[in-house]
Amino acid sequence: MKTGKKLYLMRHAKAGDKSPEGRDFDRPLNALGVRAAGLMGMHLKECVNPPKVFLCSPALRTRQTLEIVQAKSGWQAPINHAPDLYAATSDALLAQLAQLDESISIAMIIGHNPAIHDLAQLFAGRGRTTLIERLEKRYPTAGFAEIELHEGPWAELRTQAGHGRLVRFDLPRHLP
Repeated sequence: MKTGKKLYLMRHAKAGDKSPEGRDFDRPLNALGVRAAGLMGMHLKECVNPPKVFLCSPALRTRQTLEIVQAKSGWQAPINHAPDLYAATSDALLAQLAQLDESISIAMIIGHNPAIHDLAQLFAGRGRTTLIERLEKRYPTAGFAEIELHEGPWAELRTQAGHGRLVRFDLPRHLP
């Protein structure tokens, strides 16, 4: 497969059950989530190239996850906190990706399940069998997937369903 772009997908780290206001949108990371996001940030710095743009749900837990990953990895790139990334479907995530400039070679979405899991499964058609099997089971908090895509515009990403290659599926519990 001739590769072009890369898509990084990260589910937010573990959040508390409630926010002080009782709104799901405002749930902060708990201590386990803060630790997991930090571990992932340090790990990603060592094993993948930095993204050129972040698409991040505006929910507190996703913003906190991104802030910690950036602090631990040193990654800096423009951030889009589009409102429709919260409570998004995989179709909504695809719509956001379709708007990216073609000069962007690596995009990273920090979002929520089930959309993150659905999108990863949509494009992880090829790759190491063990990774795909692990991905099919579940997409835990702070999980990170790297998917290589065919060459082509972001706007036509939907046509590549099943033709990406899952390069990695890292979970904080598998890190030292």
